Amino acid sequence: MFKHFFKSDFSKNVATLMGGTLIGQAIPFLSTFILTRIFTPDDFGLFAIYFSLVNIIGTVSTGRYEMAILLPKHKSAALGLLKISILSCLLVSVLLLGVLLLVGEEIAILLGNKELYKFLFLLPISVFGFGIYKTLSVWFTRLKKYRKISASIIVKSISGLIFNIGVGLYYGVIGLFLGNVLSSIIAVFILNPFEKGDFIIKKRRIHFLLRKYWKFPAFDVPSSFIYMLSKNGVVLLLSKGFSATITGHYSLTERLLIAPSQVFVGSYTQVYNQEVSEMFSKGKQIGGFVSRNIFKVAKLLAIPFIVGTYASPFLISILLGKGWEVLYKYIFILSPFIFFSMILNPMSYVLKIKDRQDISFIQHLVLTAIKLLSLFISIMVFKLNVFIALLVYGILSILTLAFNANVIFNILELPVKKRLPVFLIALICVVMTLINMYFI
Repeated sequence: MFKHFFKSDFSKNVATLMGGTLIGQAIPFLSTFILTRIFTPDDFGLFAIYFSLVNIIGTVSTGRYEMAILLPKHKSAALGLLKISILSCLLVSVLLLGVLLLVGEEIAILLGNKELYKFLFLLPISVFGFGIYKTLSVWFTRLKKYRKISASIIVKSISGLIFNIGVGLYYGVIGLFLGNVLSSIIAVFILNPFEKGDFIIKKRRIHFLLRKYWKFPAFDVPSSFIYMLSKNGVVLLLSKGFSATITGHYSLTERLLIAPSQVFVGSYTQVYNQEVSEMFSKGKQIGGFVSRNIFKVAKLLAIPFIVGTYASPFLISILLGKGWEVLYKYIFILSPFIFFSMILNPMSYVLKIKDRQDISFIQHLVLTAIKLLSLFISIMVFKLNVFIALLVYGILSILTLAFNANVIFNILELPVKKRLPVFLIALICVVMTLINMYFI
């Protein structure tokens, strides 16, 4: 299977990018087993709130114009979109600093952790680094310079680890925050594509591009904001309804489950986006390509997820140290949902190249409403314990993702028989979530 997978140019590009991502993700993943001996669950919970804010704000800080960089035929237009994305990110970061100066303490209290206030002023720098790095990664994906992206991923991971451990050993939790801030800035300098003349901004071209790609800020910004809120809002709700310790356990569970699979899926998606954009621009049918790639990802992730989940009760205390023994319960509950969301991850770009950002917005809105409302009602109304709340959250999320996938299949006019395996995988994930709950 693996020999067949790596035959095509598409797969070779995935492998090139995956090599850098493998090292880049392996470093923070393996460092987790050191960091859990330096930082407490409370420390991880505090940083999880901060990192959720970086993800939510950073994702929309570019106006989502970076997602259009792959689309123009001419390099000059793509370069204009790159400049628009950077200027937007800079503006958002400056405005964010102003907001924090005015009401930063109130925001920390609203999020349920007053101690967060002292770290919030690092947020504009983190958002700027996050947005610019994401934009430059898309730019080099367009140029198919996957080795440079891989190098930046490795440098970002190593520098983050150095600050995490070096600062954390002597100054405590600030090491987690500085690792995030400074590693992104360093990675931006590694990827910097500009020469002296490139900083010239032609107003007429910028205005033309703003008008042509207006749907990205109009639809994709609210859509992406809602999507990131659905992913990171869980941390914010848990921090409000439970202790920082529970928030820390949840965030570390996501880190352990997502980081290894992201080695493949993150690299795969970047190359997949470029490939499917090229196919669409040539007038080719992409439905079959999309469905085949879902199953390909599922086959490659299934065994690692199964082994990792059911080995976790025996490995957690050995690998993470004291204070983390109950983490396997979170892994049991969340692994089926995370597996299903990961295999559907490459599908999201289809709606962008089909110019159906409106559908993407509605899908993200529905998913976010179901995920966050299920948690809010479970925690705030019925006062359920965290594991039952996450059980409801996981099952409803799987069913919603399956429904959203079917909508995209309709747009692609995919035959029903080619959709059934996705629904079967969804059903298996729901059943496994219920079975896993029995064992905890």
